[in-house]
Amino acid sequence: MKKFLTKFGKFETHHRILVFSVILIATIFIIRFFVQFYNPNPVFFNLELHHADYGVIFLLITVKLFLFGNRKYENLYLVLAAVASALIIDGYLALRLAVVENHAVQLQVYNGTMSSVIIAVVASTLGLLFMNSLRKSR
Repeated sequence: MKKFLTKFGKFETHHRILVFSVILIATIFIIRFFVQFYNPNPVFFNLELHHADYGVIFLLITVKLFLFGNRKYENLYLVLAAVASALIIDGYLALRLAVVENHAVQLQVYNGTMSSVIIAVVASTLGLLFMNSLRKSR
């Protein structure tokens, strides 16, 4: 019985890796297809958003769901992580090659975002902990 459970655990791990990889590759192909027809890059606060940016935000949300979400939706979280990873992987190189940075201002801009990043991380974590405590109290 123990040998069967070990084999099943290995199969399940490989199955999840396979599903993650297929979804990631399929998402990249879908993104590449649709970007040929329409590529919206809205500008917010003088920053042009690309699908790599959406992927980062999406991946941050997915990590929080993996940590604090309901375990019965773990397979859904896996799909979300694959899609978010595909958005990042597909857009990262193109984004990096297109950006020309002013090195004189780069560190100043980077340091200026520190408080916003800390507030966003703390607020989202506290919000998820609060929602998790409400769910558990029922």
